[in-house]
Amino acid sequence: MYTNQEKREIERVLTAFKPYIEQADYVEIVWSNKKQCYVALFIDTTRDTFEGADAILSAEEISERFYTEIGNDVLLENDREYQIWEMSPLEREEFLRRIQPYDAQLPEYHFLVEQLLSQPSQAE
Repeated sequence: MYTNQEKREIERVLTAFKPYIEQADYVEIVWSNKKQCYVALFIDTTRDTFEGADAILSAEEISERFYTEIGNDVLLENDREYQIWEMSPLEREEFLRRIQPYDAQLPEYHFLVEQLLSQPSQAE
């Protein structure tokens, strides 16, 4: 499913996010021999069941997913129900603090952080 270069890049991203993946109780990353790709398994921790699985298609996709999850963690801890780009200055500061170790290892994906923190443009 991946070229050698794509697989190496996905593995590099997964290695960078390894501390986050290991502490998150709602996601597991596995290799599928049948599909020849990495799969993200999503766990419903209240029912102790799998709620879904998605093939990881690219390093950029999984980077965006983990940056989004980290942002959602910040919002959930503050009982907020709005988009990441709507974070208060303190929430934004906390989000940037939490992603710093990953962002430092993956500077080429920093644009994803900027996109998450930017208000989406209105459709014309």
